[in-house]
Amino acid sequence: MHRSSLMHRSLFPACGPLALLGVALALTACKGPGPKKIGEATLAHAKGFEPIPEVAKDAPVVEIIPDQPATIPEAPIVKLAIDRDATWGQVKASLDIIESRDQTAVFLVAKRRKVHAFRLSDEFEPGGLEVTAYDGGKVCVRKPDIPEAKCAQTGSGSYIDGSFTRQLVREAVKGYQISDIDVDLPASLDWDDVVRVIDGARTCCGDDVEVRVAIRPPEYFPERVEVLVEE
Repeated sequence: MHRSSLMHRSLFPACGPLALLGVALALTACKGPGPKKIGEATLAHAKGFEPIPEVAKDAPVVEIIPDQPATIPEAPIVKLAIDRDATWGQVKASLDIIESRDQTAVFLVAKRRKVHAFRLSDEFEPGGLEVTAYDGGKVCVRKPDIPEAKCAQTGSGSYIDGSFTRQLVREAVKGYQISDIDVDLPASLDWDDVVRVIDGARTCCGDDVEVRVAIRPPEYFPERVEVLVEE
């Protein structure tokens, strides 16, 4: 799934003693690559990704940018370059249009500055573990018939940590022997957090456990449960 990169000779000194001495050029050279962009859209990163389907190679790209209307062409397949700061509500509005036209959407994400496809949601009957995302960097996991949830929240509250999600889901999958995940997303959640939640859940348990993840509509979660927050 990973692609090898061509080796090349750098024009800048490697990270090492020069960087320790505070040489500006070395410090600049030691910075990692910036985020991957398609047009104006800065892509979210994902650990679990798939190759872009061959049938979608020449499909038009739709950019979804915060506070800007998305223009969706009449094509059987469209590739979605979603800016990481776009909200889930904005993305869902575009998906509703795509679904009403019987079009197929291919979601684009980045990994090491290369563009890949991302599987947003699987198809299966509800009834799995419930993963609830919140604004403020919090994510919670619970078994549906248990009122309490186990939660994790980043210190800054500015983003959801994918590794926190991965660990919570791993513990729940192992403890309850349930590998289907129903996800609840608020409309105001940033796309970056949407990807972290879904990606963290789907990649929780290695290759030995097939974890399926489905985004459920708000009515599936009639009320948000009182949660136990772990700092």
